This record gives sequence, structure tokens and C-alpha cells, in this order.
Amino acid sequence: MIARKDVNRRVAVAAAAFAAGALLLTGCGAGQISQTASQQAAVNGSSATDNTVDLRNVRILAPSGEYNNDTGGEALLAFVLVNSSPSETLTLTGINSDVAGSVEIGDVKPIPPLATLKSDVAGAPTVQGQTLITVKLKDLKKKLAQGPNYDVTFLFSNGKTIKVPTPIDSEGQQRYTAPAAPAPAAEGEGH
Repeated sequence: MIARKDVNRRVAVAAAAFAAGALLLTGCGAGQISQTASQQAAVNGSSATDNTVDLRNVRILAPSGEYNNDTGGEALLAFVLVNSSPSETLTLTGINSDVAGSVEIGDVKPIPPLATLKSDVAGAPTVQGQTLITVKLKDLKKKLAQGPNYDVTFLFSNGKTIKVPTPIDSEGQQRYTAPAAPAPAAEGEGH
């Protein structure tokens, strides 16, 4: 009998220890924010969605060639527009920006259901079924610099408008690199 009581007691103690350990381990993640909860896509641009219209990687391209992004000059707007409607054809009817006197949109054709329209530099790679156009922000009202976002509003044939805070693309720009550490002083030099 005594041995049986010891076994029952040991089982009860082990079960209590297991329950306490499980409770402690379960509580470790309580209230914590996962590392991936706030991660964004690895692209330079902004994104916006309005039911069946998805705008992805919206950005003003960094200055290059004739596009200087300077006051009075021009800048290129790049984006991918997805018509995610399974049945409605969509047309991009206009683009406005508070930093441009006007916006010149290339030859825009209706975007069939579940198809995409890409705006980028001429010759940019596309996937099968994707239409490529060029969109220019003309007569810039101020010099566009990296850092702030600039509002760009997209207008569609179904009456929808989507305003996207748009950054300057950093691709191709020289990135900041920390200065090299100074070389160690030669023996006998220094303090």
C-alpha cells in the first residue's frame, strides 16, 4: 500500500510540474508581436487596394537621363495595376499629383478581368498578358527628393479613385556607406 501511495504522489507531482511548465511556456509569447507581423514587401514603392483594384510598387523613379525630378522638369511614375475583378473590365482614365502640373499617360487600353497594367521605363520586363505603358509627371512644381512621399491619385472608369503616398525609388541610387575606420597609427605614433 505504501508503495502505491508513493507512485500516485509521484504521478501527481509529475503531472503538476508538466502543467506548470506548459503554462509557463505558453505564456512566453503572450503579448509579444511577431517579427513578421509588421514586415512589408521587399519593393521600393507603396501599395493600395480598393476591392477589385490593386496598385503595387507605386513609386517615382530616381532621376535618370532626361528625367531630372527637378522643378519644371519631368519624372517617371512606375507601378503595377491589377484588375482583380473576375468579370469587370477596367480602364485607367487619369492620374493626378499635387507635385505635377500635368500627368502624361501612355496608350492606355481597357484592362480585362484578372489582368495587369505596368507603368515603367520603355523596355522594362513584363510577364505574359501584362500591358506596359509610360507615365510622366510633367512640369514638376518642386524638386522631388528621396525621403518624403508625394500624393498620386489614380482615376478609373468605374468611378473609383485611389490616392497613394508615393516615394522616390532608391534603386540605382548610391546608397550611404559608413566611412572606413581610420588606419591604426604606426608604432611610436599616437598618444
